[in-house]
Formats: sequence, C-alpha cells, structure tokens
Amino acid sequence: MPTLTHPSNYTPSANYTKTLATLEESLRTGQFARYSQKKKQEIWDRICCYARQLGIKIKASIVAACLVAGLSVATQTEAQTISFTVQTGSSNPLNGVSGLSYVRPTFVDIDGDGDKDAFIGSYSPAVINYYKNTGTPMAPVFTLQTGASNPLNGVAVALASPAFADIDGDGDQDVFIGFNNGTISYYKNTGSSTVPVFTQQTGAANPFNGVDVGDYSAPVFVDIDGDGDLDAFIGALDGTIYYFKNTGSSTVPVFTQQTGAANPFNGVGVGGFSVPTFIDVDKDGDKDAFIGSNNGTISYYKNTGSSTVPVFTQQTGVANPLNGVTVGGYSAPATVDIDGDGNVDLFIGNNAGNVSYYKNTSTVLPLQLIDFTGSRQPDHNQLQWKTADEVNTQQFGIERSSDGVSFTTIGTIKAAGGGNNSYNYQDKTIYNNKVYYRLKMSDIDGHFTYSNIIWINSQQTGIVSLYPNPAREWVNISIGNSGMINTTATLYSSDGILLQKILITAPQQQINTHKLAKGIYVLKFGDGTVSTFIKE
Repeated sequence: MPTLTHPSNYTPSANYTKTLATLEESLRTGQFARYSQKKKQEIWDRICCYARQLGIKIKASIVAACLVAGLSVATQTEAQTISFTVQTGSSNPLNGVSGLSYVRPTFVDIDGDGDKDAFIGSYSPAVINYYKNTGTPMAPVFTLQTGASNPLNGVAVALASPAFADIDGDGDQDVFIGFNNGTISYYKNTGSSTVPVFTQQTGAANPFNGVDVGDYSAPVFVDIDGDGDLDAFIGALDGTIYYFKNTGSSTVPVFTQQTGAANPFNGVGVGGFSVPTFIDVDKDGDKDAFIGSNNGTISYYKNTGSSTVPVFTQQTGVANPLNGVTVGGYSAPATVDIDGDGNVDLFIGNNAGNVSYYKNTSTVLPLQLIDFTGSRQPDHNQLQWKTADEVNTQQFGIERSSDGVSFTTIGTIKAAGGGNNSYNYQDKTIYNNKVYYRLKMSDIDGHFTYSNIIWINSQQTGIVSLYPNPAREWVNISIGNSGMINTTATLYSSDGILLQKILITAPQQQINTHKLAKGIYVLKFGDGTVSTFIKE
C-alpha cells in the first residue's frame, strides 16, 4: 500500500483542521456528492488517520454525513502482522536517560507545537523530569528541561506515575500523578495548551479525592466505553487493575469505581506493580491493553469485545507481540506514535532507570476493506463487501456469532488477489434473533486480520416504509412487525447533520416533520436499514 509522506511543517492538528474544513465546504456546496465513492472513502480515511494521531473524536455531523453517503465509517482495518522491534543506541531517542530509578514514562504534546514531549517519573530521586521534543513529529530529539522550564519542577513523588488528560474539556492537558501510597493527585492546567501551569487541586476539586488502591498507583485514561468521556484504569502494587468509570461528563468528570463483572479486568493479576497502557494494536477500532509488571515482562490483553463493551482476553506465546521481551524488572509501558508513521510505538521504563524503545514494525498487508454490510432477505442473510488495492490476498473467511464475541467459520470465498473487488455471501440458515458477522481476511503468506463486526436482525420479516412521501406535517414509520421495537432510529439531514433520535415503540408510529425545512431526510434504523423521505 502507498505510505503517507508529510511536508516539514506537518502536524496532525493542522492537517486535521485543513482536511475537515475542505470536507465541510464540499458537503455544504454539494460537491462531495459528486465525488467517486473511492475518493469519498479516501477523504474519510484521511480524517480518521489525523484524528487517531490527535486522540480526538471526529465531529458527529461529519460521521453522519459520511454515513449518509454510504461510506464505511467503522475504523479501517488493515491486515497486518503485529510486531515490535527494539531500537538501541542512537536509534532510541531516550537512550542516555540516567540518574533515575524505577522510571515511568508518558508522552504528551505539552507545548502545542505538534510533537510529543516526554515526562518521566522516578522513585529515586523522587522527581518528574521533563524532556522537551526539540526535534520533529517524525524525528524526535528529547532535551531535558530543568528548573522553571519544567512545569512539574518541585513536584516530589516517589515512584511517580504521571498521566495526562484534558479532563475538563478546556483544550489543554491536565495531569494526574499516581503516588507510592496508592493515592492520585490532580494538577489542573491553569495555564494554556502552549504554556502549561500546573496547580494542585485538593479535596472535592480532585475527582480522585479519597481514592486509594493500596500502594504504587499507576493511572491511565481512555474512553473505554465509547461515550465520549475519559475513564480511568489504575495499576497497583498487588498487580491488579482498578477501573473507575467516568459517570460524569467530558468537562465535569465523576469517577465511580466498578467492581466484579463491571470491571473488564476483574480477576486479572500480573504479579505485582501493574502498569497498564492502551493501544488499538490490531486496528480493529477498539482499545487493547499492554500491562507491565514487577518481573519486567509485558502482558497483552486483546479486546475481543467492542469499542463500547470491552472484553479483555490475555494473549500468550506468539499471540503476544511482546512475548519474550523483558526489561529487567518493574516494566512500565507507554504508547505513542513517536515517528509519525501512523503506528503506535512502545517505550518501557524499568527499575534501573532505563527507557527501552520498541518500534512498531507491524507488516501491513496490501488490502483495504472499503465496506462490509449485510441485509435480511426473505430466505437468507445477504453479506457484501468491497476491497481496494488487493495484492496477494488469498481468501475471506465468513464468521458468524450469536453474541458478537465467539465466532464460528461458516464459509470461505477465494479472493481475486489483486485490484479492487466486490464480494457477496448468502447465509441461508434460518434465525429468530440477532446474528453477528465478521470477515477473516487472509494473505497467501498466512497472515490475517478481522473486519469490523456487523449484525443483522433476523427477527425482521417486514420492510421499513415511510409514508406519505413526500411528507408535510407528519411522516409514518412502518417496520412491518415488532422486530425493531425498543430500538432507536436516527434522523439526519441530507448533509449528514444529526437532527433527532427516535425510539421505536410500535410497529407503526409518526414523527412530526412540521418544523423541518424543505429537503431530503434520512432515517437510519438500529439494524442498519436506511430509508429516505422528502419534506415538501
């Protein structure tokens, strides 16, 4: 596949802003509708790439517009062999970090210049050192900043575990620091996104006030349930992982501990001194976890659930891309795309004060899955998918599941092996409930990856209809039977703006269209069905 190249002044933020503005303008003028489907998908994929690098969510109106345009808005999955390769000497930009012990690195663009800087917590001395990236997003150079040049100068915490997050939604990065006594301190950025000033917040102003995980807390933030705000996972001395769900919002967080089955790491233990970090390492649209421990190894827990309902399953042996890696003792992993190639790399601190660098050298196979969709037909479930730039692709395995977790292969289709292609498959088994599908896409060398998961509501025997069409004051929704009752339909304008969510409570119901402007509108139902109507 072709690789992206960037000019010397490249920053993900600038490219995201420029691409987004171009897309919004083409939607407003109607030009986007005249683009080829391939060009539309390329624009969407570019937006996704920059958004991933920035760690942000794409605007809901843009997602809706691309959905209305018939694009595959699930995260693109590229077939790949996941691998990390250690970089030593001058190839490691943090080679030479010295004078510290039991180090825990983390990365953040703290000065708003478009590249990632590094903060490293230490046990002895009890400091958090700041290494400014004086290089570029593709070729980092980390330069130690001391005294007032370090915004965390004077913060003395033994075995500090810093974690950065814009926890209050004001556009700058705040910092939470795990203490050796098991508590979490909160330092709000009262400066800006380019000149940070960290001011400690205590008592009720600290959303982790009163939280104590025992000893040696190691927090990390990630939106694990896809609700748009950041949740927290905290490693601890006993080797377990604590989960604090954000039951507040993206601007006013409230962290509520989840225990038992509500914690996706319930029952997980890595020995001692657990340090978790999250990365979508298999590029399937959800976050997987790597966890460091006191024995110096890295455990890999693949998310076999989804981006909203995670299920973490330990991968061992060759299924763990860091199998056999040991950094001595007390491994503390941190994830960052340090070379701007779109793959997230790993840095691992250890007890001797060293930071190892493992470059993500995953082999991307030449296959793009453009879309994968399904529909209910009278006597079968119809699956169809499109690919681009196939080279050496061997076959597609069609896999089915009743719960979206455990899949069984029901058939295979030989791949064309080159070019851009369309495929389809008919599952003629009779079902009376929701059925999930995914594709296992295999290369001739035996490498494979999975598509996004889709589902079809096989209870649906009727066809969705909207009438009258064109509509004036009201439009009636008929779903034929109760197969979609208590599911949600979403109303979009023709340019993809989300207007309303409608709970389907009966086989037939009305929605008021009186206040809608004249034009075309789109209703997307919970089973993927899309219908349109015209407002006169």
